[in-house]
Amino acid sequence: MANLADAERVLVRLVFVEGPEDSRRLAWAREEARHLALPERFLEARSGAEPAWAKDLAPLETTFTLLAGGGPLPAQLIAQLTGGELLGRATRLRETLARGG
Repeated sequence: MANLADAERVLVRLVFVEGPEDSRRLAWAREEARHLALPERFLEARSGAEPAWAKDLAPLETTFTLLAGGGPLPAQLIAQLTGGELLGRATRLRETLARGG
């Protein structure tokens, strides 16, 4: 699932290089989300995903939909980004898929 690797890369740079509040980093993450069509790719992934993945996949889909949309990020989303929750979800999903399930 290449979109998870792309999502992880965007989340790592957004959170750990400057932080999601940094306007340059946020602009870059928004452009990446649009360029890579991450919201659409997550929607496709969700349609064929195992039900157990839903708890990790849905927040990631929401994150990249908000990023691509260009509007302000809700405080709760920024907290999930800076706290590492969303990155942890992306990593967990990638590892699950790498193990074949």
